[in-house]
Amino acid sequence: MSRDEPRKTHRFITGVLFLLAAVVSIGIAVQRWPALVEWWLLRRLESSDAAARTEALDALLERRSARAVGRLVEILAEDPAGLRPDFSPRSIPAIFFSSAAEEEAPPWPKSCKEGLTALVRLLGARCAGDLRLLLRSPRSRERLWAAGLLGEIGPAAVESAGDLFDLLADAEPEVRQQAANALASVAHRHAPALEQLEERTLDGDRPFIERAACADALRHCFLIARHRFWSLRNESPPREEAGWREVEAAVLRESHRLCKETAERAFRRLIESPEPSERHLGLWGASQILFELESPGHPLLGAVLAASWDEAPAIRERGQELIDIYCERGAGHPFLLRHLLCIALDDRAEELRDRLLSDLTEQGADITPELLLLLERGGSLARAGAARALGSHGKHEPSAMRALLTALGDEDSGVRTEAIGSILERGIPEEGRSGIRAVALRALSEEESPRALEVSIAALIEMDEISADLLPRLASLLDADDPQIRSSAIQALACIGEPAVLPLRRMLSHEDFRTRREAAQALGDIGPAAADALEALEALRSDPSPSVRFSARRAAQRVSVLDGSSGDE
Repeated sequence: MSRDEPRKTHRFITGVLFLLAAVVSIGIAVQRWPALVEWWLLRRLESSDAAARTEALDALLERRSARAVGRLVEILAEDPAGLRPDFSPRSIPAIFFSSAAEEEAPPWPKSCKEGLTALVRLLGARCAGDLRLLLRSPRSRERLWAAGLLGEIGPAAVESAGDLFDLLADAEPEVRQQAANALASVAHRHAPALEQLEERTLDGDRPFIERAACADALRHCFLIARHRFWSLRNESPPREEAGWREVEAAVLRESHRLCKETAERAFRRLIESPEPSERHLGLWGASQILFELESPGHPLLGAVLAASWDEAPAIRERGQELIDIYCERGAGHPFLLRHLLCIALDDRAEELRDRLLSDLTEQGADITPELLLLLERGGSLARAGAARALGSHGKHEPSAMRALLTALGDEDSGVRTEAIGSILERGIPEEGRSGIRAVALRALSEEESPRALEVSIAALIEMDEISADLLPRLASLLDADDPQIRSSAIQALACIGEPAVLPLRRMLSHEDFRTRREAAQALGDIGPAAADALEALEALRSDPSPSVRFSARRAAQRVSVLDGSSGDE
């Protein structure tokens, strides 16, 4: 072996090692290169040259640098004029989502997305133009994001209202919803945009999904304007800001008024539409406004409640749900329930009135004025309901008794019946006896409803006006199918005495045990004059019903001429 061979081997090994080291170094450099470039660009952000800072930011954003986004937000938060006045980084709308040519590009980190959203809020209208372009993207997620950010910008992006209007007809429900929210934020101070929203909402030639989105935008306009107005009004600003706050409050007040009037007008017209789909849309929008206002005097309230008797089942069901909600919300707020009661003048609102009356009675609210209004101006069912309720409300109000006595002359028999019932509960005044007698006798001869007959008979019994002349009519009522009518007739026959024994004795064999029991009790009330029925009473001692057997024994004792002759065995 020559002396040079070890040297050659050593040099070869050394060269290989250097080569490996170089490869490793290059690999490390390549791997670290993005970080080094980012570090260098971040250093350029400290430059005093606005153009250099803007170029560095553009480059960093294109690299999807979360730190760059965070730094940009800091710069704009500290000094909004810290960049070029025309700064509108193309990266914000263009690369937030990968373009068609960059489908393999990595997605933005979540923290970076949040930072970009904050960045757009700070830049405001300076980003509106780029975001408007993104509204036309073929990808729904880009349209969704752009619409949301335009909503964040608010009224400063009012020029984008037209593009957002077009987006209300988008095929994706989420995009339509986002566009409606954004349009409300952008246009709630802009009268022409509000007018266009109302026009599109009421335009029957447009697709229904677009009209629904417009209605949703109208509702949001009202809610945003109201929230911002009341938020500013309830704040306590520093003294140096008082002048600015007054100007801003005036602007917000006008915006609130305009949005409120526009939304109410549109929803009222929809509710009055002959088309069920339009009525349902108007009902939905109006109810949302009312839930926010919680106002007892709102003009839309009557129209919303009227849906509970709509001919369309879906609307009627929704109306019933709203009634439940308002009755629930009215708990503890008698003023709201009283107002609802005044609205329920329509005869079709009987269920609503009954529910409200029940709630108000539980709360102990004084609703006498509202009931008097119903009794005076309502439909026949409303007047009857008011007359019935006056039996337990306003007992110390002379005007209530006067109104009930006047109602005895009402053209509707149901109203007259309920008036008699309430007067009975309150106590019959002397001046009302003749009127009650005339109405009760008329009802007894003409009416067939259990309520009318029951009340009329009870009034005649109370005034001791049951005579033998009524025997044929009362005896005919014993054959009624309704047990309540039979019961009332039996009570009245007991007041006639001996002439009524024969029809009462016939009832002792009735198939209904309650009728047999009541007939036995009536014969016992007649006393010895009912001796002809004693044998039938004795036969009831073996009746299957314990209550009938008991009543029969008691009645037999009272009917017997000789005390104890038919006592217990």
